[in-house]
Amino acid sequence: MSTRFLLDEDDIKELTKLMLVMIETQESRKQICRDLGIDPHEVSFIIGTSDDTFCTELIDCLNRFGYQEYLCKLCCDKLFPILNKSVYSHRISILKKIVEKLNCNCNQEKQNHPIPTVPNPDESKSESLFTKIGNVNKKLLAGGAILLIVLAGYPTYEHFKQPSQLDQDQVLAQKAPLVQSEIEGNIGAHRKGGVLVKLITKVELRNFIVEAQFDNPYDGTIMDNWIYGFAFKENTSDDLNDSKRKGLDAWVDSKKKTWGFSSHNISLNGNLSNLNLSDKSSNKLRLTVNNKKAKFFVNDMYIETFDVSDLTNKGSIFFTAAGGISGKSVQYQYKNLRVWSLDN
Repeated sequence: MSTRFLLDEDDIKELTKLMLVMIETQESRKQICRDLGIDPHEVSFIIGTSDDTFCTELIDCLNRFGYQEYLCKLCCDKLFPILNKSVYSHRISILKKIVEKLNCNCNQEKQNHPIPTVPNPDESKSESLFTKIGNVNKKLLAGGAILLIVLAGYPTYEHFKQPSQLDQDQVLAQKAPLVQSEIEGNIGAHRKGGVLVKLITKVELRNFIVEAQFDNPYDGTIMDNWIYGFAFKENTSDDLNDSKRKGLDAWVDSKKKTWGFSSHNISLNGNLSNLNLSDKSSNKLRLTVNNKKAKFFVNDMYIETFDVSDLTNKGSIFFTAAGGISGKSVQYQYKNLRVWSLDN
């Protein structure tokens, strides 16, 4: 059954154009969020995006999840006062059509709409990202709690992604040299227990993008779980025996239907709704490490950005695989492997 949104694609484009009038600085973005009752620190796309992308994503979030009151607040409280000025008066007719479609009452002096509550920053510092998500079920009725999750880019994964993150990553790859490329390959045979590891490239890198399509070794819905992904390990003078050698891992798990990420001081995971589990299907994974940040994508869906500032040296990139079927050896294979160097 299709979902009927408050605004269609053309409406979003028109409203984005109108909203761009208000966006002059990054501080303008923060103030707009505050005026709508949203904590700007919880909006991940408030920085690192173009003005057009910021406006489009904000409007699209509100539209997809049916937050009519916030769209009305944006139109009536923010845009009308600005567009009423003579220099913008020709755009008022466009805004009026959108307001009419949203069924807003802009003449109302005070709209009785709930504003999302924002947690005390000091109180939330000690909470990990996924502790907050776990607590959401207890707070779904607290005005607008879901909205904060959506705008923050937290993994709700219900048909929502942040295309701008992938777009930016692809632009980054277009400007970077390709240092490794394979049409298909074999990670190796694996029996349950332990972890299968294969070196991807001999080129030592600190900043990079690695992407590959992983073939499922068997049906993950009816058998034991399979796990596969990428790993990075810093290279030292004694790679085999250096206990302080740092690295990171990013993977997906069929049994739990989750993604995972771990590094020297981080260990996180979350649910996935777009993970393909059936035999002979596959999943595209992409890991970007650049400027002390790591981004993970699953089937072109942005997962999260992680702090990896503790990784300071160049190192090696690996395939990893685990899980398996008791008593059997299974093959882990991949295709369309590409590695880009982001080192200057």
